[in-house]
Amino acid sequence: TASCDLQGLAFATDDDLGTSWVCGPQSADQRVSIEFDAPKTVGAVVMWFGPRGSGFPRELVIETSSDGRVWQAAWKGSPAAAVLRAALESPSETRVEVRFAPHEAKLIRLREVRRDDRFWSIAELEVFSP
Repeated sequence: TASCDLQGLAFATDDDLGTSWVCGPQSADQRVSIEFDAPKTVGAVVMWFGPRGSGFPRELVIETSSDGRVWQAAWKGSPAAAVLRAALESPSETRVEVRFAPHEAKLIRLREVRRDDRFWSIAELEVFSP
């Protein structure tokens, strides 16, 4: 689920870097959540921004939950430096991997916690355990 552009959320998992889920301008209430069929070990989120690297969240919190009621922060910070490195390395992909301590979760949520005039966009989104 997502706090905005619910129909566009399918673009974040369509294997096409030319399409994106887009939400904005960025505000502290924007979020994207993924629910798995069963609990699984998670330890990283990969966001592909494609050629729109400027659409990254300015301040991101990645949270996990086993029940959707209680959320635990797994990572918090600005991905700006990682986005810059990724854009310089491969500007058509802008692949950013955010790792955190692996643990079991049924849900994972990416939450923007800062306001910015730019829109948040995700071309592709993956969750895995490194």
